Amino acid sequence: MPSPSTAQSKSRKARKGTVQVKNSNDRLQLVFSWQRQRYYFSTGLPDSPINRKLAEQKARQIELDFVSGNFDPSLDKYRPEIEQSESQRRAPSIPKLLDLWLQYMEYRTPNISPTTLNSTYEPVAAHIRKCKTDGLKNPLKFRTELLRATTESQARRSLMQISAACDWGLKHNLIQENPFSGMYLDMLQSKAPPPVAFTVEERDGQRPALGPSHHCRLRQR
Repeated sequence: MPSPSTAQSKSRKARKGTVQVKNSNDRLQLVFSWQRQRYYFSTGLPDSPINRKLAEQKARQIELDFVSGNFDPSLDKYRPEIEQSESQRRAPSIPKLLDLWLQYMEYRTPNISPTTLNSTYEPVAAHIRKCKTDGLKNPLKFRTELLRATTESQARRSLMQISAACDWGLKHNLIQENPFSGMYLDMLQSKAPPPVAFTVEERDGQRPALGPSHHCRLRQR
Protein backbone atom coordinates (compact mmCIF):
# COMPACT_ATOMS: atom_id res chain seq x y z
CA MET A 1 0.00 0.00 0.00
CA PRO A 2 1.54 3.35 -1.06
CA SER A 3 2.34 5.87 1.64
CA PRO A 4 0.20 9.04 1.97
CA SER A 5 3.01 11.15 0.53
CA THR A 6 3.20 8.91 -2.55
CA ALA A 7 -0.58 9.11 -3.06
CA GLN A 8 -0.47 12.89 -2.77
CA SER A 9 2.34 13.06 -5.32
CA LYS A 10 0.37 10.96 -7.81
CA SER A 11 -2.69 13.15 -7.22
CA ARG A 12 -0.70 16.29 -8.01
CA LYS A 13 0.66 14.74 -11.19
CA ALA A 14 -2.84 13.74 -12.27
CA ARG A 15 -4.13 17.28 -11.81
CA LYS A 16 -1.28 18.91 -13.70
CA GLY A 17 -2.37 19.82 -17.23
CA THR A 18 -5.90 18.52 -16.59
CA VAL A 19 -8.96 20.55 -17.58
CA GLN A 20 -11.98 20.12 -15.32
CA VAL A 21 -15.61 20.67 -16.35
CA LYS A 22 -17.63 22.41 -13.65
CA ASN A 23 -21.11 23.87 -13.22
CA SER A 24 -21.06 27.63 -12.60
CA ASN A 25 -24.45 29.36 -12.34
CA ASP A 26 -26.04 26.57 -14.43
CA ARG A 27 -23.43 27.07 -17.14
CA LEU A 28 -20.58 24.70 -17.94
CA GLN A 29 -17.14 26.07 -17.19
CA LEU A 30 -13.65 24.76 -17.90
CA VAL A 31 -11.20 25.27 -15.04
CA PHE A 32 -7.47 24.56 -15.28
CA SER A 33 -4.00 25.85 -14.51
CA TRP A 34 -1.17 26.37 -16.94
CA GLN A 35 2.25 27.82 -16.27
CA ARG A 36 1.21 28.98 -12.80
CA GLN A 37 -1.84 30.84 -14.10
CA ARG A 38 -5.42 29.88 -13.27
CA TYR A 39 -7.98 29.88 -16.09
CA TYR A 40 -11.78 29.95 -15.92
CA PHE A 41 -13.28 29.46 -19.36
CA SER A 42 -17.06 29.66 -19.71
CA THR A 43 -18.48 27.60 -22.55
CA GLY A 44 -21.80 29.44 -22.39
CA LEU A 45 -23.59 26.08 -22.52
CA PRO A 46 -26.30 25.10 -19.99
CA ASP A 47 -25.55 22.01 -17.95
CA SER A 48 -27.00 18.96 -19.72
CA PRO A 49 -25.68 15.51 -20.65
CA ILE A 50 -25.14 16.45 -24.31
CA ASN A 51 -23.49 19.77 -23.47
CA ARG A 52 -21.23 18.04 -20.96
CA LYS A 53 -19.92 15.83 -23.75
CA LEU A 54 -19.22 18.92 -25.84
CA ALA A 55 -17.45 20.56 -22.90
CA GLU A 56 -15.39 17.41 -22.35
CA GLN A 57 -14.32 17.48 -26.00
CA LYS A 58 -13.20 21.09 -25.59
CA ALA A 59 -11.34 20.14 -22.41
CA ARG A 60 -9.49 17.33 -24.19
CA GLN A 61 -8.58 19.72 -27.02
CA ILE A 62 -6.99 22.11 -24.55
CA GLU A 63 -5.10 19.26 -22.86
CA LEU A 64 -3.72 18.12 -26.22
CA ASP A 65 -2.60 21.71 -26.92
CA PHE A 66 -0.73 21.66 -23.61
CA VAL A 67 1.23 18.61 -24.76
CA SER A 68 1.83 19.79 -28.34
CA GLY A 69 2.74 23.37 -27.35
CA ASN A 70 -0.20 24.89 -29.24
CA PHE A 71 -2.12 26.24 -26.25
CA ASP A 72 -3.64 29.70 -26.81
CA PRO A 73 -3.45 31.73 -23.55
CA SER A 74 -6.03 34.22 -24.88
CA LEU A 75 -8.51 31.29 -25.18
CA ASP A 76 -9.86 32.78 -28.43
CA LYS A 77 -8.96 29.54 -30.18
CA TYR A 78 -11.47 27.64 -28.05
CA ARG A 79 -14.42 30.00 -28.45
CA PRO A 80 -17.21 29.18 -30.92
CA GLU A 81 -16.73 30.80 -34.34
CA ILE A 82 -20.00 32.74 -33.98
CA GLU A 83 -18.81 34.22 -30.67
CA GLN A 84 -15.48 35.17 -32.23
CA SER A 85 -17.13 37.00 -35.14
CA GLU A 86 -19.49 38.86 -32.80
CA SER A 87 -16.53 39.89 -30.64
CA GLN A 88 -14.73 41.22 -33.69
CA ARG A 89 -17.81 43.22 -34.70
CA ARG A 90 -18.13 44.69 -31.20
CA ALA A 91 -14.49 45.82 -31.21
CA PRO A 92 -13.82 47.69 -34.48
CA SER A 93 -10.21 48.40 -35.35
CA ILE A 94 -8.98 51.86 -34.36
CA PRO A 95 -6.81 53.70 -36.90
CA LYS A 96 -3.55 55.32 -35.90
CA LEU A 97 -3.57 59.07 -35.37
CA LEU A 98 -1.29 59.69 -38.35
CA ASP A 99 -3.55 57.63 -40.63
CA LEU A 100 -6.60 59.54 -39.41
CA TRP A 101 -4.86 62.87 -39.95
CA LEU A 102 -3.78 61.96 -43.48
CA GLN A 103 -7.36 60.94 -44.32
CA TYR A 104 -8.58 64.25 -42.91
CA MET A 105 -6.01 66.15 -44.98
CA GLU A 106 -7.13 64.33 -48.12
CA TYR A 107 -10.74 65.20 -47.30
CA ARG A 108 -9.95 68.88 -46.74
CA THR A 109 -7.53 69.38 -49.65
CA PRO A 110 -10.18 70.25 -52.32
CA ASN A 111 -11.52 73.05 -50.11
CA ILE A 112 -8.27 74.72 -49.03
CA SER A 113 -5.52 76.59 -50.85
CA PRO A 114 -2.09 75.07 -51.42
CA THR A 115 -0.65 77.72 -49.10
CA THR A 116 -2.97 76.67 -46.26
CA LEU A 117 -2.16 73.01 -46.91
CA ASN A 118 1.57 73.64 -46.68
CA SER A 119 1.53 76.11 -43.79
CA THR A 120 -1.21 74.63 -41.58
CA TYR A 121 -1.83 70.95 -42.37
CA GLU A 122 1.60 69.64 -43.36
CA PRO A 123 3.29 70.87 -40.14
CA VAL A 124 0.75 68.90 -38.06
CA ALA A 125 1.63 65.72 -39.95
CA ALA A 126 5.31 66.43 -39.33
CA HIS A 127 4.68 66.92 -35.60
CA ILE A 128 2.72 63.66 -35.36
CA ARG A 129 5.57 61.79 -37.05
CA LYS A 130 8.04 63.13 -34.46
CA CYS A 131 6.07 61.55 -31.61
CA LYS A 132 6.62 57.86 -30.89
CA THR A 133 3.30 57.46 -29.06
CA ASP A 134 0.08 57.01 -31.01
CA GLY A 135 -2.15 59.84 -29.83
CA LEU A 136 -5.39 57.85 -30.13
CA LYS A 137 -4.05 55.21 -27.73
CA ASN A 138 -2.36 57.48 -25.19
CA PRO A 139 -3.27 61.16 -25.81
CA LEU A 140 -1.61 62.50 -22.64
CA LYS A 141 1.75 60.89 -23.39
CA PHE A 142 1.43 62.09 -26.99
CA ARG A 143 0.86 65.65 -25.73
CA THR A 144 4.03 65.46 -23.62
CA GLU A 145 6.08 64.24 -26.60
CA LEU A 146 4.56 66.93 -28.81
CA LEU A 147 5.65 69.68 -26.39
CA ARG A 148 9.18 68.26 -26.51
CA ALA A 149 9.16 68.19 -30.31
CA THR A 150 8.04 71.78 -30.92
CA THR A 151 7.17 75.06 -29.22
CA GLU A 152 4.13 75.41 -26.97
CA SER A 153 2.34 77.74 -29.40
CA GLN A 154 2.89 75.34 -32.31
CA ALA A 155 1.83 72.38 -30.15
CA ARG A 156 -1.36 74.25 -29.23
CA ARG A 157 -2.20 74.89 -32.88
CA SER A 158 -1.48 71.26 -33.77
CA LEU A 159 -3.73 69.95 -30.97
CA MET A 160 -6.51 72.26 -32.11
CA GLN A 161 -6.24 70.90 -35.67
CA ILE A 162 -5.99 67.30 -34.41
CA SER A 163 -9.16 67.80 -32.36
CA ALA A 164 -10.96 68.99 -35.50
CA ALA A 165 -9.73 65.88 -37.33
CA CYS A 166 -11.03 63.66 -34.53
CA ASP A 167 -14.44 65.37 -34.68
CA TRP A 168 -14.46 64.58 -38.39
CA GLY A 169 -13.46 60.98 -37.63
CA LEU A 170 -16.34 60.69 -35.15
CA LYS A 171 -18.79 61.98 -37.73
CA HIS A 172 -17.67 59.35 -40.23
CA ASN A 173 -17.50 56.48 -37.68
CA LEU A 174 -13.74 56.10 -38.00
CA ILE A 175 -13.20 56.45 -34.23
CA GLN A 176 -15.42 56.11 -31.16
CA GLU A 177 -14.35 59.24 -29.24
CA ASN A 178 -12.29 62.42 -29.49
CA PRO A 179 -9.56 62.20 -26.81
CA PHE A 180 -8.24 65.66 -27.81
CA SER A 181 -11.48 67.57 -27.31
CA GLY A 182 -10.60 70.84 -25.57
CA MET A 183 -7.02 69.75 -24.79
CA TYR A 184 -5.49 72.74 -26.56
CA LEU A 185 -7.51 75.10 -24.33
CA ASP A 186 -5.34 74.10 -21.36
CA MET A 187 -2.28 75.54 -23.08
CA LEU A 188 -1.29 79.20 -23.14
CA GLN A 189 -2.13 81.05 -26.33
CA SER A 190 0.66 83.10 -27.89
CA LYS A 191 0.50 86.61 -26.50
CA ALA A 192 0.03 89.72 -28.66
CA PRO A 193 2.89 92.28 -28.63
CA PRO A 194 2.57 94.70 -25.68
CA PRO A 195 1.17 98.21 -26.40
CA VAL A 196 3.56 101.15 -26.74
CA ALA A 197 4.23 102.61 -23.29
CA PHE A 198 3.27 106.21 -22.47
CA THR A 199 6.01 108.76 -22.00
CA VAL A 200 6.39 110.40 -18.60
CA GLU A 201 4.67 113.55 -19.87
CA GLU A 202 1.73 111.59 -21.37
CA ARG A 203 1.38 109.57 -18.19
CA ASP A 204 1.26 112.72 -16.00
CA GLY A 205 -1.04 114.61 -18.36
CA GLN A 206 1.61 117.13 -19.45
CA ARG A 207 2.03 118.39 -22.98
CA PRO A 208 5.27 117.20 -24.55
CA ALA A 209 7.91 119.83 -25.25
CA LEU A 210 7.77 121.29 -28.77
CA GLY A 211 10.78 120.99 -30.99
CA PRO A 212 12.29 123.87 -33.03
CA SER A 213 10.51 122.91 -36.27
CA HIS A 214 7.19 122.93 -34.44
CA HIS A 215 7.85 126.51 -33.15
CA CYS A 216 8.65 127.62 -36.70
CA ARG A 217 5.32 126.34 -38.01
CA LEU A 218 3.52 128.18 -35.22
CA ARG A 219 5.22 131.58 -36.12
CA GLN A 220 4.30 131.19 -39.81
CA ARG A 221 0.66 130.82 -38.84
